[in-house]
Order: sequence, then C-alpha cells, then structure tokens
Amino acid sequence: MTKTIYRSKIDWWAWLCLLVVPVLMWFTAFDMPWWYAVFICGGLTALCLIPIGGLCL
Repeated sequence: MTKTIYRSKIDWWAWLCLLVVPVLMWFTAFDMPWWYAVFICGGLTALCLIPIGGLCL
C-alpha cells in the first residue's frame, strides 16, 4: 500500500479574505468612538494576522 501525500495550497481567495476583513472593519469604525476602533478592530485585525506571521502572545 502506498502512502498518499496531499500538499496544501493557499489560493488567492484566502489572502483576499485576510486582507478584506480587517479593511472593512476599519472602514465601518469611522463613526464609532476611538476605543471601539482601537480595541475591537485592532484585536480582530491581530487575530487575522497572528496565524500568518506565526506570532505568539
């Protein structure tokens, strides 16, 4: 029995989602208080970027 190896590949749509989601969050936060933009949008942006950079908190 031969061993099957599946090579994963990240397509363009995954990078697009990781770019579009934080940008849309920041654009929708223009009319919100400053603490909303810093804590909520900043935290969610960090959660999107941590898997890419391999950063640990």
